[in-house]
Amino acid sequence: MSDCAVSGIAITIALVSLGVSVIVAFRDRGTITAAARYLESYQHMSDGVYVHIVNSGRRPVTIRRLLITTEDGKEIERRIGENGNPVRLLESEDCEFQLNTQNSELQEWSSSVIKKAVVEDSRGKQYEVSGLVEAINQNAEHLRQAL
Repeated sequence: MSDCAVSGIAITIALVSLGVSVIVAFRDRGTITAAARYLESYQHMSDGVYVHIVNSGRRPVTIRRLLITTEDGKEIERRIGENGNPVRLLESEDCEFQLNTQNSELQEWSSSVIKKAVVEDSRGKQYEVSGLVEAINQNAEHLRQAL
């Protein structure tokens, strides 16, 4: 076998290896899936919106905050976690929190039309929270009455 053929085979193997590494790194990255739903009050609970966040990737993800953007461009932030510490989610791990009348920011949101809702991780990457915009906008009257 000539030196040129061996070099060609080595380059081909290196390129295939690089391609597989890129695919595995892309597949293994941390990613978040977030959804929200409105629940009416029952017994001693108040009306609220429940937000459920899941790490649907293979790498740990640290989530810092929920960002709400109103129709007039105002951005409202809610830190996620306890005592100012962000929440670290491992593979398939989840967290859930409620937005209700005890949350002061919900009082601001219920008087505005919400345009966008995202969860932000520690790298600044934002993930849309499906259902949150609709849950707040469609039930704002009920949320305000609970105040």
